[in-house]
Formats: sequence, C-alpha cells, structure tokens
Amino acid sequence: MAKVKGICRNEDCIKCNEIQEVEKTEFVCPECGEQLIPFGGGDDGGGVIKKHGKKILLAIGAIAIIGGIAIGLSSIGDDKTGGGTEKGGDTEVEMGKENGGSTGGMVVDDNVEPFTYEGATQNGKPHGNGTMTFNKKCVVPGSKGNIVAQPGEYAQGKWVNGEVNLVTLYQKDGNRVIITHK
Repeated sequence: MAKVKGICRNEDCIKCNEIQEVEKTEFVCPECGEQLIPFGGGDDGGGVIKKHGKKILLAIGAIAIIGGIAIGLSSIGDDKTGGGTEKGGDTEVEMGKENGGSTGGMVVDDNVEPFTYEGATQNGKPHGNGTMTFNKKCVVPGSKGNIVAQPGEYAQGKWVNGEVNLVTLYQKDGNRVIITHK
C-alpha cells in the first residue's frame, strides 16, 4: 500500500505538528484520529506547498512590499528637523551647481536642474519627509543600485542628508518602485 506524509494539527495530540507517514487510504493521525494536512510531494498528488507554492511566495512578497510601504508611510510627519521657514521646516530646494547642492553623480545640464525637492531640509539638503521631482533623466541620489528616474517622475518618502532613506518612485508608466539607500 502507498504511504503519504501528513501533519496533525490537533493541539491536544502528542504528535501535533509532527510529520507522519501513513497509508494513503487512511489519511488520519494514528494517535488522535484527526484528519492530517498533506505534507510534501509523495503519492498524494503533491502537498500544500507543492500545490500552492507560487501563490504562497506571491503572498509573502506582497506582504513584504506592503510592510515596506507601511513603514515608509508611518515615518511621514515624524520629522523634527528642517530649515527655518514659516511652513515649519518645509521648503522647496533646487539642487544643482548654482546653490552648491549635491547632484549624486548625475550629469548636470547648465540650463536645467536635474530635480526639484519640496519638503523638510537640513543644511540646505533634503532631510526628512519630502518629494523629489525629476526634470531630466538622472540617478536618484543615494539609491541602492543607482536607480534612474525619467523626467516627470517623482520620489516621495524619507530623505537623509540629501539622499534616499526609504522612498517610493512614481514612474510615468504607473509603476511604483520602492527605493532604499545604498
């Protein structure tokens, strides 16, 4: 007779959460008689993981992305630093050669600033929650993997010392990319 593997989920059973090998025709825990949960491949046509592996991985990925967004959003409004403007530290800054700002290794056209920034600043640099809008193709400052933004795209979230901490890049095609620091 063919043997299959299963797991007992009866918390009162001494074999609870143990992998058990039983006859295919009797797919119950030999200790407590409760129905077993399929485990692994075996002759039962595939267990829960084998049958639903892709769905499980997609669910885990979605949870990770949502968690990252939640962490980023939870930090909005936490900023206690910034310049001394009447808006409580929020200011609009154009970063480029003229004001001594860092361009993060981007190509600077003398006629067009690579991006503008609106939000909290410290020492004239993006620092805290804010939005960076890109005027031309350039690398998002401090981005892990040197993420390139296109004109018209914007990155919103938390910045530290002029560079990305945790932001979302809103692309023109509707995609959103979570960006972290190098």
